[in-house]
Amino acid sequence: MDRDGKVLEGNDVTGVVCVSGLWPSIARTIYGDHDRYLATYMKPFPGAYFTGDGAVRDKDGYIWITGRVDGACAGLRGRLSLNTKAPSISRLRNIHRSLRRMQMC
Repeated sequence: MDRDGKVLEGNDVTGVVCVSGLWPSIARTIYGDHDRYLATYMKPFPGAYFTGDGAVRDKDGYIWITGRVDGACAGLRGRLSLNTKAPSISRLRNIHRSLRRMQMC
């Protein structure tokens, strides 16, 4: 889907990553702030779980996770940019298997 909630078709597209076909234990809440959980992950794209990550589907149909839409994620030791991890992740031979249930949002 793009940011307006339209599922992106074809290749050479950029959007955000969502998961459809949700299962009960995907995530239940953010401790102490259930409204924030709903607003952040469930409401932006009704019927899908918004992961908070951006992605590109290249000309060959491969999906590249580009990192958090906000550019960083909070970690135990400060903020960690995921863009620096992309080259390492892209070298994993079977990374596409983990992406089968994801769709471009």
